[in-house]
Amino acid sequence: GGVIQPPQAEEVEIAAQTTRYRDHVIICGAGELGLTVSEILRHAGVAHLLLEADAQKVEAARAAGAPVFHADASRPDTLLAAGLTHAHLVVLTFAHAQQALRIAQAIAEHRPALTLWVSCRSTTAADAFRAMPNVRVYQQSFAAAIGLAEQVMSTLGMSTELIEGHISAMRRRLDSSRLPGSSSS
Repeated sequence: GGVIQPPQAEEVEIAAQTTRYRDHVIICGAGELGLTVSEILRHAGVAHLLLEADAQKVEAARAAGAPVFHADASRPDTLLAAGLTHAHLVVLTFAHAQQALRIAQAIAEHRPALTLWVSCRSTTAADAFRAMPNVRVYQQSFAAAIGLAEQVMSTLGMSTELIEGHISAMRRRLDSSRLPGSSSS
C-alpha cells in the first residue's frame, strides 16, 4: 500500500480544493448509492463532493470521474474542510446506521438548521433519524418497493395517472405514520 497520511493532511487538501464551494452538496459515502447520486447531480450541474474513508472505494470513484476525497466524514474537522459551513445540504449513504448517526450528530452541532438526507436500510434506523430535526429519511426498502410496484402496475397495463395515484396514496399513508417533526419530499 501507499503512505497513510494523517487526517489533518487530508483535511488541508480538501479545504484547498473546496475553498470556492458555496451552496454545494456533501455526499458522505462513495459506494454504489453515493456514486449514483453523484453522477446524477453532476449531469444536473449541481456542485457537490463525496467523502469516503475506504481507499478502494475512493480509487473506484476517482476512476469513474467522481469528485471524491479520501477522508473520514465522522470527523467534524473533515466536514468543515469539505465546506460544511457553506453547504446547501448533506447526504449520508452509509450501510452502517451507527456511523451515519454519529455524522448526523456532528453536523447538527455545527449547522443545526442544515438539511440532511439519510439513506437507511432498516425501519429502526429510519425512526432514529426521523427523531432528529432537519433530517429527511430515504428508506431504501420503501423506495425499492415503490419502484417495483410501479413496474408491476405498468406491466399490467395500468395508466400512468392511475399508477401515480396509487403511489401518491401510499406515500401519504407513510408520511402520516411518521413521527411528528419529521419531513419528507
